[in-house]
Amino acid sequence: MKITSKYFENEKYSCRNCKSDYLESQVNTDNWRCDGCGKKVSIDIGARNKLVRLLPSEMTEYDSVYDQYSKKFHDLKGINILKRNYLINVEEYRGIPVNKGEFVNCMWNDQ
Repeated sequence: MKITSKYFENEKYSCRNCKSDYLESQVNTDNWRCDGCGKKVSIDIGARNKLVRLLPSEMTEYDSVYDQYSKKFHDLKGINILKRNYLINVEEYRGIPVNKGEFVNCMWNDQ
């Protein structure tokens, strides 16, 4: 299972709050937020899937993570904070270690 940020072919970026579409070069990849309003950027990866890239500290128990290998979303079972990273517990999988500054591909939930 791989849930951390990988760019998908032909990603499309937009801000639902500003109702704006962006080119890849216009997206703030330091925080994946719209520079205009501060809301998270929605990422369309095709096949009717929309993502948001969240740091582990921005995730909640209600988020679902996108597995790049199975191309499916999986619910979280919990997030454990460790000394140097986070352990993301995913339903039907073991805990997945993620660095504090690493973005996780999550299902879009009107962030």
